[in-house]
Amino acid sequence: MTVAVLSSTDAFARIASSLCVPNPGQDAERTVAFVCQVIRRAALAVTPCGRSALETVAVEALRGFWSDRATLASTVEQATEELLAYGDLLEMQVPVEGSGRASFVIRAAPPHHVMQGADSCVILGLGNEEITPLPASTLTRVHHLGALRFLNGDGASDLSAFLAENGFPSLDQKGWLRLPREETPGDFLRVWWEKLAAQDRSGEIEGLRVISVESSVRYYKGRWMEPAKLSGRFVARRPQAYGADLWCIVELDGGRSVRLLDVTSAGDLRRPCDIAWRIQMAQDALAGRRQVFRVVRNDDATFVEFLSPLPSWAQRRLLVSGIRTQRPRCLMAFAIRRDELPNVLNFLKNCLWLEETTH
Repeated sequence: MTVAVLSSTDAFARIASSLCVPNPGQDAERTVAFVCQVIRRAALAVTPCGRSALETVAVEALRGFWSDRATLASTVEQATEELLAYGDLLEMQVPVEGSGRASFVIRAAPPHHVMQGADSCVILGLGNEEITPLPASTLTRVHHLGALRFLNGDGASDLSAFLAENGFPSLDQKGWLRLPREETPGDFLRVWWEKLAAQDRSGEIEGLRVISVESSVRYYKGRWMEPAKLSGRFVARRPQAYGADLWCIVELDGGRSVRLLDVTSAGDLRRPCDIAWRIQMAQDALAGRRQVFRVVRNDDATFVEFLSPLPSWAQRRLLVSGIRTQRPRCLMAFAIRRDELPNVLNFLKNCLWLEETTH
């Protein structure tokens, strides 16, 4: 056996090749694709497990190629979030024995595909031993764009039928999107405030952070603060012994917690963060300070830019009408087909209660 000493650049290129993605170099979109493949590979080895455990495995695998560990950890965290949003990974509740409470674990989604038009699809989920268990001739047509894997047909056969025969059953768009019904922000909030009001008094909660309704909707990170002397009902996060902070809603009186409810949905159909972000959107809309998006048009494309996080189902809906892309001065952005823009704007205004801004 011959042992070769490789430079970090050559080793990085070989890892990218083994993961069936292009060497990312300095390209941001390709870097996301590369990191997502590393996380998928890690998921095959260690899931089911907590999210932090999965991310730690990915960070340790890549730390020799990043000069700054904090930047790498942030990149892995964002990539994991996208894999959860699009459905490659699933975050599910499991009961904690003897505690009467539940924690969240990550599992790999089973392989499936969602058609986009007659001869193109999104590949989702993982195999038992391989990330994308398809014939080598088919893998050469898989195109990685950020966290997503797209596959174009060969023009000679039925792509959906071929994938189903090879272990990737079809999932229709409705099943993939799992969109909530349209309703007013007041009707949506009323359900959650009634659930909160039904809770017993909570007492003091260490480490609680809340989103201030009075803060600027243009800077998401700056909206988070300690309860201080706040009163009212808020979207919040609270620490737990192991794993990421839990999403919740809380009633405060002079900074003291009166009632608290962890936000979950029956059957894990909605991620807690997705529920919480929509509650905040509804609160902002009723307060007359709607969260905003920008539409930027140029000769090549129409971009919709967001300054706050979007629920995963909203991101999937936007992918039906375009692709995710990198843009300056925003939290996330999508390049939208021009003929789809009216549908997208209607969706953003009626399902998320957002409004368009020009700056």
